[in-house]
Amino acid sequence: MPCIIITGFLRSQTISPIFGSVYKLVLMDAPKPEFHYEELSIFDVKNPSSLINALPKSFGDRIKELDKQWFNYSAAQLRGKCHPTNVEHQLRLAFWHEYNQSQENGHSMRLANVYSPCCTKDYFYRVIFKQDSKLAWLINPPAEYQIQVEEMLHLGLSRLREVLELPIFQKRPVRGGKLVNEPNTKLISEMVKIVALLDNRVKGAVIQRMAIQQQSYNVNVNQEMGREGPKSVGEIDKELRQVSRQIREIEAPYKKDLIRELSDSGGESEEVIGVEATPIGSNEE
Repeated sequence: MPCIIITGFLRSQTISPIFGSVYKLVLMDAPKPEFHYEELSIFDVKNPSSLINALPKSFGDRIKELDKQWFNYSAAQLRGKCHPTNVEHQLRLAFWHEYNQSQENGHSMRLANVYSPCCTKDYFYRVIFKQDSKLAWLINPPAEYQIQVEEMLHLGLSRLREVLELPIFQKRPVRGGKLVNEPNTKLISEMVKIVALLDNRVKGAVIQRMAIQQQSYNVNVNQEMGREGPKSVGEIDKELRQVSRQIREIEAPYKKDLIRELSDSGGESEEVIGVEATPIGSNEE
């Protein structure tokens, strides 16, 4: 039986005959790609992947003019000296995104792709290109995103350990100046949350199924409660007259009160006009 090998799946199956033959698909796992980080060079002319070779010549020459001390600072130190704005943060990310694109596609960096999504060309060359501190910030490579997140996660875990190591009893003065140990209930509550979080992370969260019964009561004038057949004109008129009588019965007490108030006020020319909801074309019974 002919065999077709397709990578990226985890099962095998026999498919229908194709051109009179039966083919068995052997679906295998695709090999996982391996990522290798290459050492980043700024000024190495012999290295085709160096930043100086990826940039246009005029921009590369401007970088060579920078004091080498700028390259000894960490990103945090550069941030303190440069005080980058949000636009300059965006430019830095766009700059290195364009560098990565140039390495993947084998072409020089296009600076228009760097400043166009973030600012004007004039701002880029007037502020970034001419100021040493801004330019040094721009060409300082940002840390890889996943590494940044993992580093913050490790920092958070270390701080959680500090919380768990705090004493759960605190001294509280009572009458006579005596101090007694009292449990810190707020701290204990936070500790329980931390332990539950870590337990879910290690062992997996407990699946909780909750049945929710929801009842909705809707009044819809267009909804038919049990479909009825079409009514005659006479039946419709009869129902409208019944509704009119009900309206008059509801209005009657209020009309009496209004007449009594007008009589008590001594008005001579006041006239009470009653408005009745009588269907057009109907005859009173």
